Amino acid sequence: MKFKLYTSFLVLSLGLIIKVLQTENDIVGTWNYVETRNSSGQKIKSYTTGFGEVEASGPKIIYNSNASYKMIFSPKNIDSGNWRFDKSEMKIIHQLYIDSTDWIGKDLIKNGEAKKYKDGKYYEMIETKVSKLTKNEMVIVSRDVLEVYKKSN
Repeated sequence: MKFKLYTSFLVLSLGLIIKVLQTENDIVGTWNYVETRNSSGQKIKSYTTGFGEVEASGPKIIYNSNASYKMIFSPKNIDSGNWRFDKSEMKIIHQLYIDSTDWIGKDLIKNGEAKKYKDGKYYEMIETKVSKLTKNEMVIVSRDVLEVYKKSN
């Protein structure tokens, strides 16, 4: 009886581990921005933030299997760092690399928003809420709007 119970527990645990890995594997790849939607799910071209009117757009996102990522906003504006997926919270945790030599990096470090890690580099922790994730589509919550992405590989 104990053997059956132990075997059942082992199979169930393995199934849960595989499901988490499948979810992380679903994230790995290149994601292209498609559109922005409001909370009602309607496509929008712009929205208002504390800084004024913002054109709806998003970066190209590349999540690598080695836990590194890039967010490409333009050829000269690229964020990079490390990522992990928190399945229980449906969040992607980004460790955004911060250049400690430029004025923005120095300000983030001074204000405690970027911290030094074991590798000697500074990172800012950014959590991205995922509201939907399939093999080919990801919808993230960003500034109270929904950004829709399609996977290209």
